Amino acid sequence: MIDRGSSAYIDAYESAVNGTRLGLVQLAFNPLRARPTLVTEPQVPCPPEERFILEPYDSLAPPAGRPAALSAPTIHQVLVHGSQATHDTCEFSDIDVLVVLDDNVQFSLAEHKQSMHSLRALLRAVLSFDPLMHHGLMFIGRSEFGRYEETYLPVATLRLARVLYGSNVVELTSAAPDLARAKRRLRQAVAALRKQIQSEVHSKSDYHLKNFISGVLLLPALYLASRSTFVYKRDSFALAKSDFTSPQWALIERAEELRLNWRQSPAPRFISTLLRGLHPHAAMTLSARVPTRRNVRRLFERHTRERIASEAAALFESLDHMTA
Repeated sequence: MIDRGSSAYIDAYESAVNGTRLGLVQLAFNPLRARPTLVTEPQVPCPPEERFILEPYDSLAPPAGRPAALSAPTIHQVLVHGSQATHDTCEFSDIDVLVVLDDNVQFSLAEHKQSMHSLRALLRAVLSFDPLMHHGLMFIGRSEFGRYEETYLPVATLRLARVLYGSNVVELTSAAPDLARAKRRLRQAVAALRKQIQSEVHSKSDYHLKNFISGVLLLPALYLASRSTFVYKRDSFALAKSDFTSPQWALIERAEELRLNWRQSPAPRFISTLLRGLHPHAAMTLSARVPTRRNVRRLFERHTRERIASEAAALFESLDHMTA
């Protein structure tokens, strides 16, 4: 068993792979803080409440993202979830990846370096598939499945995931949902979308527009989670719609229309070239700053932005009341 009182172990991987290189430094110079602490007293193992076997992820994987290319001794599993796992994709789709860190044992610094190097290569492959992806890899400790809290990722989503690397078995014991955190996530999501509309940053480039559309389409799942209903994102729309009026739901329908009409654009050549050698965070930063505007020009004229602002006001006001 692991004492996971500190999230530094996961934070180190997130910062080293998705963001800066500080995570690796943290592991190198703060081993007691950045690595899990073994509990020495005997523990009685509890059988998991749920156990399911996942299928392998065998389609749409970029070459660098295939299991054979991964060499990650500190990683228990790499799971692909979302539309790529359920074959429900369109040109808007990116690749959602969950990395399950093996935090049950200690590893050498060399093993951490090897895993981080491999995960950065995986992130580069994911970014080459969708250079406009606004998030990196998701991380969770294996020990967290012993008290799994669904506000992080619904069990229904895990059941539909596919295995890119590691064990094909998921075992978990559910913990009581943290509804206060779920409501806080919903309020934060609404606040971020409000800010994007007020600043009109969502019309700046395809990167910003995709970020906005993705945020809107996540709201039904976040709303249901705040009501202690945890479902796969695709199923959240039908379940949540009846709780809203037509004017309140209009923004969700418009975002779905924009998603279905999205046309993927290749990354500028210099970004593709830089991606081979730079930290993947650099490519994500460049995608946010290089003004690729193919979809903004096609889908987001001035009158569309004005309607979205009006529709957003109706939806956000209703969510404010529901989470008060």
